Amino acid sequence: MTNTNPYDYLFRDNYNGTGRNNILKRIKEVLTSPNLNQSVAHYANDKNHIPAWILVTAMPLGLTIKWYTILNSSDKQSICEQFITDRALSVEEKKEFCLKAFNLLRDFRNSIAHGNRTFNMSNLPVLPKNALLSLAHGNISISEYNAGYGKNDTFAVILICFIFLNDRYLLTNFLRDLEYTLMPYKNSIINQKSIFEIFRLPNNIFDRLNSMIIKRFP
Repeated sequence: MTNTNPYDYLFRDNYNGTGRNNILKRIKEVLTSPNLNQSVAHYANDKNHIPAWILVTAMPLGLTIKWYTILNSSDKQSICEQFITDRALSVEEKKEFCLKAFNLLRDFRNSIAHGNRTFNMSNLPVLPKNALLSLAHGNISISEYNAGYGKNDTFAVILICFIFLNDRYLLTNFLRDLEYTLMPYKNSIINQKSIFEIFRLPNNIFDRLNSMIIKRFP
């Protein structure tokens, strides 16, 4: 199946970068799969088109990220500025942060899916320091980052979620669920370490995350 319409979002010449043809081929395999989810099947059968934001619900996270990597520069900018509205960062800083964050979320998610311990992972993508410090609104310090906190650990993954989610209600519920999960173990000691030390989380993480919500949605 070859797309020859230049207005089709899967038209080959709308993309560039390494592996373009193979990535588009894999996306088209998703489109022709007999096991499409209900949303994609509805558009395929009843609407005669499948919007990109519907298609990604049927795609593996890794393939979705690879799709992002072959977008042209203006499309990448548009996506990054949807995730990051902070005007203190340049377009290139936003692009760098987004790509590192996407890859960290993927690798973290894959490690969990394969039963690996989330507090003992290595060789994960590292979030750019200056961008992270700016986007965290003072809720992680330079010394903490230099000591490894927020670089590519559980704390980093949580911070990404609080940076990328542009909905106060979702963030407030995320924080509530995190508190509900961790607070019963706050005073538990395992091998002389608290639950926060094991997962390399600040003891005042809930206050920090609440501060991020307030600063983003005053």
